[in-house]
Amino acid sequence: MTENTTHYLKSSYLQLPYVDGSVEEIIRLKPDIIISSFTINPKTKDEAERLSKKTGIPVFMVPLDMGKYDQTFKVLGELLDRQEQTNRMRGFLHTYFDMIAIKAKQIPEKQRVRVYYAEGERGLNTDPSGSFHSQILDVVGAINVAQVAVSAGQGMSAVSMEQLLLWNPDVVLVWTGMGSSMTTMQAIRSDNLWAQTRAVKNNKLYQIPFQPFGWFDRPPATNRIMGALWTAELLYPGIFHYDLNKITREYFDIFYHHQLTDAELVEVLHPNPQLLKNSASKNH
Repeated sequence: MTENTTHYLKSSYLQLPYVDGSVEEIIRLKPDIIISSFTINPKTKDEAERLSKKTGIPVFMVPLDMGKYDQTFKVLGELLDRQEQTNRMRGFLHTYFDMIAIKAKQIPEKQRVRVYYAEGERGLNTDPSGSFHSQILDVVGAINVAQVAVSAGQGMSAVSMEQLLLWNPDVVLVWTGMGSSMTTMQAIRSDNLWAQTRAVKNNKLYQIPFQPFGWFDRPPATNRIMGALWTAELLYPGIFHYDLNKITREYFDIFYHHQLTDAELVEVLHPNPQLLKNSASKNH
């Protein structure tokens, strides 16, 4: 977690102890319940059951699927007796997020934008359709050009430049690792082979926002709600229209209990000068 990230978070959150995941550490902290957020399948269910037996503490599993956020928030509100807070979260979801999938399904196949999600130091790692790391592309109706196997856990399947040139995406969306720097964007912009791709030639190379966490994944949490709104409007401005300034302020207020300053809003929505330049005409 970087200094730029911490000022968006409540000090009470930052004072909570870091848990390395060891059984001993969990037992020492004596929690009433363990909440595990991951893909739910027989393997992870078995792991949760074994963790519960070792610690003597119940484990509640939360799915990572964005399509299940409403039910997840509802159940967590009941479980933690925080219904007022989770009702606000659900209200935000229904107001802004729910219509994305409905509209996305109506986009004709020929009009769907072909996108590559660039990860790793040189942008030569990615996640295909079906991975929770790239679920936003599926949600907004984009075509994920990556034809690689889904890699479990951390994802980031390696690809070659030859593969990338064959896929030749219309748009490239760039990660920032854990939000600490923009070295991948810099590497792509300085690479002569990357310059041959349609996306770079047409200046369709975009830095994904990453404050206080990545809006695409890493972690694949509620930050993806804003990521979906941002991506939907970026790819399909004729279909999706949002007042991102207003909505971003509202999201930070509800989910992070933080009132964004004007300077912070610019920092969040426009993480580098190039993106600011590309977005200037769309500034709401």
